[in-house]
Amino acid sequence: MILQPFIENAIWHGLMPKQGMKKLSIAFKLVNDDMLECIVEDNGIGREAALKLKSENQAGTNHQSRGLRLVYDRLQLLQQQFRKPFTATISDITDNTGNVTGTRVSLVLYTG
Repeated sequence: MILQPFIENAIWHGLMPKQGMKKLSIAFKLVNDDMLECIVEDNGIGREAALKLKSENQAGTNHQSRGLRLVYDRLQLLQQQFRKPFTATISDITDNTGNVTGTRVSLVLYTG
């Protein structure tokens, strides 16, 4: 339930509007005995271009996405329950010249 909104956003907002080759990767890395990092990366249009496209397509509507807000609320509840820093970081992927070439989400979860 925590990863699903990030994967859905990568597909809908990053990859669907992109022309050409589309790539989505999901990786899991055990950082230590009780910390798992989940990484979702796409080679989509990037956050700024997706936001611009979204605002153009939704002009005049009252639609408000709640998927990410619900994820952050869940992470906050997990932090309170386990007293560990559950985090989600969203960043742009850029090439050597600073052009955005996709989006990366890093989600850190504690397993024990």
